[in-house]
Order: sequence, then structure tokens, then C-alpha cells
Amino acid sequence: GHAGIGTCGRGKDRASGRAQVLFPVPPAVSLRAPWSALALRAVATPNHRPGGNVRSMTTVPFVDVTKLVVKYARSSGAGGQHVNTTESKVDMRIHLDHIQLPPEAMSRLRAIEGGRINQLNELVLTSQENRERQRNYETCLKKLSEMLTLASIEPKVRNMKSKTAGKFNARRLEEKQQKSTKKQNRRRDFD
Repeated sequence: GHAGIGTCGRGKDRASGRAQVLFPVPPAVSLRAPWSALALRAVATPNHRPGGNVRSMTTVPFVDVTKLVVKYARSSGAGGQHVNTTESKVDMRIHLDHIQLPPEAMSRLRAIEGGRINQLNELVLTSQENRERQRNYETCLKKLSEMLTLASIEPKVRNMKSKTAGKFNARRLEEKQQKSTKKQNRRRDFD
């Protein structure tokens, strides 16, 4: 490639072992990502959302939807031969700094969805269940909404040392003792 510009290709040049130059890639784009060659078209407009007649939910709690980074790639999901020609898989990312949750809720989000947070501190969601790009986009928004709503709910504090727990334990031990004596009475004395 040229200085400051990377390259992207589907295969390697047999002579040099380097990636074939298909089109220039900005240096900020990582070519090691699994969607590299297919989704780089969306890199030029990182805040791209499906246009046209968007009939999906356009708001997500605690998030400015314009801060979402959406990329498309070829799906391995349903669609038959059609799946090989369309980029219906949705890869949605949002930086954690753009999520407006209280600190306690943010720590719950990190604990619950830690596997979805990458090294760049982005929450990553993907969807390829549907044939249509729009439905996969809506699925990602729904997943994001459910995650953030779940993280925002403060869990109930359960008092395990309550009086009812002691009564329950005493009753359990009493029943255990009764079963033990019943079984001992069934034994024969061989002495």
C-alpha cells in the first residue's frame, strides 16, 4: 500500500503474500475485523442508519441514536442463495461514553454484558437472524434497549438472615430428625 493508506482485498497476492489492492482504506480502519472487506463501504458514513421508510423504533433509552455506529456485512443466516448477494447482517456498536446511565447502572451493564464490550470500550451487538437488513437493524435496537433497561433496574436486596429463614431451617432440621428416627425404628436389632 501507499504511505498512510492501507489496502483491503479478498485474497493475497501469490508472489508477495500481501493483500491485493482493491481500493484505498483510511488508516484508522482496522483490517483485522471479521467484516473488513464487506463492510468498509459503511465506514465512509459511520453513523449510517437505514434510510427510506424507517418504520422501526428510532429511540433507545439512555442513548442518542445518532451515536450508534452501524455496519453491514454478508450474513450466514437464513436467505438461501439470496444471502450470498446482500449485506443483511448488522453490526452495531456504541461507545460506553455515549450511554447516559448512572455509574451504578453502568457497572451493572459491564458485569452483565462484559463479553460484548471490546477493548475499544464499545458495546457490540450483531444480528443476522432475518433475511432483511431493516429487521436485523430493528433486532439490534431491541437488544440494546433491553440490555440498557435491565442494567438500569436496581436489583432487589434480599435479606438472607431474616427470621423466616431461621424458622424454615429449624423446621427442616426437625423433619430430618423425624425421618431419621423412623428409619432407625425399622432396623432390626441383631444383638
